[in-house]
Amino acid sequence: WKIAMSRPEPIPVYAEMGSVNPTVILPGKLADAEGMAKTMHGSLTMGMGQFCTKPGLIITVGDSEAFVSNLAGLFSNTAFGTMLTDGIEEAYNAGVESRAAGVAEVSSGGTSRSATLLTCDAATFKSNPNLAEEVFGPYAIVVRCQSAQEATELVDSLQGQLTGTIFGTDSDLEDNSDLFHALELRVGRILVNQVPTGLEVCSSTVHGGPFPATTEPRSTSVGTMAIHRWARPVCYQNVPKQLLPVSLRTE
Repeated sequence: WKIAMSRPEPIPVYAEMGSVNPTVILPGKLADAEGMAKTMHGSLTMGMGQFCTKPGLIITVGDSEAFVSNLAGLFSNTAFGTMLTDGIEEAYNAGVESRAAGVAEVSSGGTSRSATLLTCDAATFKSNPNLAEEVFGPYAIVVRCQSAQEATELVDSLQGQLTGTIFGTDSDLEDNSDLFHALELRVGRILVNQVPTGLEVCSSTVHGGPFPATTEPRSTSVGTMAIHRWARPVCYQNVPKQLLPVSLRTE
């Protein structure tokens, strides 16, 4: 982006630079520990975790012991498949190794070709900026928050993301609108009670997000609105009909 802006004639750069796609699970949904674990595991390990919208950061509010235990069991039984390139696999192994230090490791083989699940409390997460960076592959970290306020403060500390998800019952969502709106400010696509991997390509699709998830938060790389990346607005004032673009002529 800096190089492009320094050109004699600058050009737009639409870079996607990583996202942990925070997912918040509120108490009402944590009560279904087994079901939530299956839902998250399916999204986290789809395509060996090699989706830019993979929910790599899971923020729980309240007692998450049963949920983490169920998810860890699923991770432990996840066979490690083929990654896109050798370089991506090397980066995955290095990322896991650097993040596992000082953090509880509930399901992992370190660099031994396995899916990896880590967990920590909010204070540990906020004191280690490395934990807030993306690990591309079958990896996630569960951050345990004791209250919605603690979760809101954690979300406020995050950088821009492609997606943000919140799981909760109707009463959960009604009682935690501040948390929802905090997440809303950090992402390009916000979801309720659905995983961020997989989406319909349509006019409302947004695949983008605040910096540094992307360099251009007003843009999307997927969906009808993506056409605006290749266009710029031009105003035609008092222009004779024969000079107007055909699509603007009234006769």
